[in-house]
This record gives sequence, structure tokens and C-alpha cells, in this order.
Amino acid sequence: MALAQPNRLPRSAPVQVPRSPLAGASWGLLVPLPLYALLALALFRSAWQAPASVVIGYGPDPPFFVWSLGWFPFALMHALDPLVSTYLDYPAGINLMGSTSAPLLGLVFGPVTAGWGPLVAYNLAISASLALSAWCAFLLCSRLVRSRVAGAIAGLVYGFSPFMVGHSMGHPHLVAAVFPPLLFLVLHDLVTRPQRHPLKTGALLGLIAAAQFYLSEEVLAMEAVAVLLGVAVGAALFPMEWRRRLIDAVRPLAVGLALGAALVAAPLGVQFFGAQHVVRAVNPGGFYVSDLLGFIVPTRLTWLSPLGAAQLSDRFTGNPAEWGSYVGVPLLGLAVWVSVREWRRPLIRFVALLGLLLALLSLGPTLHLGGMVTMMPTVVLGFAILLARRHIRMLPVLLALVGSWVALAVAPVVSDILPARLMLLVFLLLAILMAVFIDSTRWKIRRRRLGVIVATAAALLALVPATAIPTTPVAVPGFFQGALESRIQPGNVVLVAPYAYAWDDVAMIWQSASGMWFRMPEGYGTVPGPSLNAPATSLGDLMIGIDRGTPYAGVTVQTRERLLADLRRWKVEAVVVGPMAHQDDMVHLFLDLLNRAPESVGGVYLWSPA
Repeated sequence: MALAQPNRLPRSAPVQVPRSPLAGASWGLLVPLPLYALLALALFRSAWQAPASVVIGYGPDPPFFVWSLGWFPFALMHALDPLVSTYLDYPAGINLMGSTSAPLLGLVFGPVTAGWGPLVAYNLAISASLALSAWCAFLLCSRLVRSRVAGAIAGLVYGFSPFMVGHSMGHPHLVAAVFPPLLFLVLHDLVTRPQRHPLKTGALLGLIAAAQFYLSEEVLAMEAVAVLLGVAVGAALFPMEWRRRLIDAVRPLAVGLALGAALVAAPLGVQFFGAQHVVRAVNPGGFYVSDLLGFIVPTRLTWLSPLGAAQLSDRFTGNPAEWGSYVGVPLLGLAVWVSVREWRRPLIRFVALLGLLLALLSLGPTLHLGGMVTMMPTVVLGFAILLARRHIRMLPVLLALVGSWVALAVAPVVSDILPARLMLLVFLLLAILMAVFIDSTRWKIRRRRLGVIVATAAALLALVPATAIPTTPVAVPGFFQGALESRIQPGNVVLVAPYAYAWDDVAMIWQSASGMWFRMPEGYGTVPGPSLNAPATSLGDLMIGIDRGTPYAGVTVQTRERLLADLRRWKVEAVVVGPMAHQDDMVHLFLDLLNRAPESVGGVYLWSPA
């Protein structure tokens, strides 16, 4: 059997083969990109019917990223500190390095934000990210297999996976997953090919790592975990050859580490020691994890999701955006089959074992089964690898698995990873297995050709997303698109209702749409405590209560003095009540508090500076 092949790593790329001149033409690499773009537009077609008045997804995260897309270009144009902003939670401000704000997205889509507004930029960022991520996976797989068709199908598995579709509802920093395939490609060449320009390769690694940091520090930490696991897997599979390859890679890796560290040192200093830095994570541990049944039970975001499966997945911990571990029985079976059949290939052994370890880590600290949280440590499942002890060295793998499991629980930065999000890397590895499965078929044999077509179609069909990707309508009052400039000085502090907090932060979209014309003493983002809201105040709590439906019952003399004290401490120079639920109660609050009638302008009620 192929399983008995010696554990040796060949000196050249194991599946690299020459292509015809036409297939090798550089323009041919661009062919899948417009196809991926059309699929993304079809997936989010409801948003693109009115891209300036809706956002893809729902919940508090889309408004935060819409705000970020407006903030970073504004901060750089006005020579402000882009990483600590007092335009939210004034006067203390917010340390954006603790809030996954994705500054790279803000810079890349800055021209779109300036020309068409932050809502269009946000919808474009989500749509383009899926297409570009799929394309980068295609570039990787096209380097590893002969068939461009196989690479293009593999790109679908990665770029339009349940993970990507789920996180497209509010996490552009995760779906802009262009760097994991590129990092894998560079590292693959580093350990399988002689390096003519090791310093150049190292510099490229450093630039990729730095770009990933400015897009998502969490994904960079995930990649670091995967690289360390990959070293252990290589040592287990190729003990004789791996050490020499690592020695050859030391210089490029050192250059990459040095360059990457230099490019991110200042932001890391802000994150850990700057103003309003946060010392511990907000999200609870062991909550956003892969459920063991989640690998084979589809959620409501999947087109082929029977009612019983949807009801079962509804019990998973986390939320629908985080239920991205669904692989499906066809793709899972395909991955197992190609791993066994092609085990003689070093690439397949490496990819299959690394994918298994990352999937185990995605289960979190303790096993979740159908939404039930058990007390069984998930690392125990890793000992099932002992069944393959005849074919791999166990000690490096088990040590790496246990070490990674501990690091995800206690190590700085790494412990901030939500385990379920490791599935991003698992889908990349599954895409590689899919590409090899298609590419290794003897197409001249009709029976095998038919079997591959059926298996591939079944795997893709099981992953087809539901046709209705949720969108949220967002009405930006005309006041925030020009009328405020004649009534409020730039940089003034404006209290906006509905009060921006974790579950109603539409005011942040209005602020971004205004071109960051004013500051706010409110906002959604991670602040010391840790908390996702501005520090509790009498006025802020009262405004949140009204927004949630608590009837306004007037204020006493003592209460009024406390509320006015909040306005003075915030240095509020204007109050705006925009369209919101229970708007009449909110207007009555400020009538009682300010003792004067507001101006109705541009779809809002305005108490301008007296």
C-alpha cells in the first residue's frame, strides 16, 4: 500500500509539472477572477440593488466596520493618530488596536469611501473579499497541481465556504482572506525549492505578515499557530529531510520575522501600552467553537439544510456568523479518500495531517456535541492519531497539539483567537485536497471520470449557500450628508440618539457618512474593563433604556442635575435625535433637559449650540 512509503521529502515540488505554453500564459491566471466576482455579486445581489442604503449582514459589527472605513482615511488626511480615536467615547477615546478595526481595509477602500460613501465601500469590501480570496486559493492550487480547472474549483471551496459566507455577515477582516494562500505558497516554495534569493523571499514573508497584521491580527496569530504545527508535522512525517530544509529556511525566516516585527512594532506598542489599551479579551472562552456535529450538520446559511438539521444547528453555541465549520459528508469523504489514496505524496500527507490538527483545535477547550457543552477536553481526541503511529512519528505531533491547545487557552494574543475561526485555514487545506483529487484522476477512464464529476458536484452542492444572504437597511438622514456643516463646527462633540452602544450603533454609520465631521461621547468598541460600550453614565443608561423601550417618565431636579453633569463632562455642544424607535420619548427627554425646543432639519431633531 502507499501508506508504507518511506518518510522522505523529495528535493523538488512533489506535484509541480510543466504546462503547455497556453496554459502557462499569465493572462490565463486571471480567467477565474471575473467568474468569482460574478458569483459574489449574485450571492449579495440584494445588497447591490441599493448599495448606498443597506449593509450586508446584521448586528453591531457592520456599523463598526463602516465607521472604520471612514475613520482611517480621515485620520491620515488630518494628521490624527489613526490607532487611538477620540471620535468615539469622547473624551477618553478608543484604542482601535483592541477592536479588530482592519486599518488596511480602510486604506485600500479609501477612494471608494471618498467617492461613494462608506456604505458602498463596506459592501464592496465584503463582495470583493470573497472573490479575491477564492482567486488567491486558485493561484496556490494552480502551483500545486497541473489542472487550472482543478485549481478554480478549489478556489470555490475556500472563497465561498460556509466559513466565508457566515463571516460575510459582519466580519470583513476575516473574509478578506487573501494572505493565507499566499503565505502557504511562499512557505511551500521555501521548503521545497532551492532559494536563489533567500533575502528576497524573507522580505516577501515579512511583508505578507505585516499586511495580514494590519488586516486581522487574529488571522495572523492563527497563521502562526498553523506554521508551528506545520513544523511539527514536517518533523513527524519527514524526520531525515526536514531538519536540513529548516536549516536552509532559517535565514529567509529570520529576515521575514525581523522585517515583519519592525513594521508592526509601533502598533503593538499602542495595543499593549497605549491609551485605553485593553488587557484581556471580552469574548468568553469556549463559546465560539466548532461543534463536533457542526462538521456534518448544515446550518440555515446552507441551501441544502433540512428542517431537522437547521433546528439542531440552532442549538450550537456562538451565533450563525460563527457556525462556519460545516464541511459536509461529501467533501469530508472526498478528503479522506484522496488522503488515503495519495498518501505517498508528501504534500498530501502534510496537508491532511495539518488540517486534522487545526480542525481538532477549532473544537475549543472542551467538546461541544449538538450544542451541549461537555467536560471532555478536546485534546483527548488528538490521541486518536496514535492509530497511525506506524506511519508518522507521534511525539512531535502530540507535543504540538497539546502545546497549541494550551496556547489557545492562556498565551497572549493567541488566546484571543476564537477557536472556530481556525476553520478558515482548514478550508484552505481542504481546497488543496480537492484540487489534487480532481487533478490526479485518469480522465481517459470513463468510470473514474464519472465518479470524480459526481463526487465533486456533490461536495460543491452541499456547500452552496442559502439564496438569501441577510442585509440590513440603513437610512442616513440628510442632516449628516451636508446640512450639519452650517450648524456644527468640525470636531465639535455631538450627542446622537439613538445612543451608540453594542446593540444599536447606527449613529456610527451616520458619523462616518458625515466625513467624521464631529466627535461622539458614545460608541461600540473594546474599551478598558473590558467592555464593548462606553463607560456607564446616568444619561447614557437612560438613553439606552429609552431605545430598548423603557417608557420615559420625566426627570426630577436631582436627576436632571446628574444628566446635565454628564453633558458638561462630555463637553457636548449639540444634541441630535435621529430616526429611531421611541423617538418621541427621546425628544421629550431633551426638551426637559435643555428647556428649549429643537430644530427639525434634514430628518433629525437638532439642539444646536446655544
